[in-house]
Amino acid sequence: DALSDEIAALKRGFNKERNDLTSTLASKEESIQELEKQTEELTKKNSQAQNKADELMKHYMHIEDELRKQLQSVECEREGLECKLAVVQGESVRAVDEFFKEKSHLTSTLVLKDESIRELGLHMEELKKNKSEAQDQLDALSDEIAVLKR
Repeated sequence: DALSDEIAALKRGFNKERNDLTSTLASKEESIQELEKQTEELTKKNSQAQNKADELMKHYMHIEDELRKQLQSVECEREGLECKLAVVQGESVRAVDEFFKEKSHLTSTLVLKDESIRELGLHMEELKKNKSEAQDQLDALSDEIAVLKR
């Protein structure tokens, strides 16, 4: 009878252990399923994040290409404007040189004209003096003629 009690106690202990292990196994299976579910969700989120990153990378590469094209266009335009500026500066230097040549020529001409006007003024003074002397002589002759006629 003691053996039956011991066997019954062992069976109860075995059943308890089996129930505990079954409960633990079920709990572990639930944990594994939860972890698999979380892993699946993380994998999905990771895939979505990677897709978003790929889209952003493609978008920014497109923007970079557009900016590079714009920069090249601006560089070409700048080079063209620099060439035009060099031409305009050359023309400006030539125009300034031409201006100073013309100014020098006009200044020389003006000096010559001033000298001519001064000489004409002197000549006019001399002619006025001669005219005055001739008038004086004419008056004197007229007076003499008048005296002789009387």
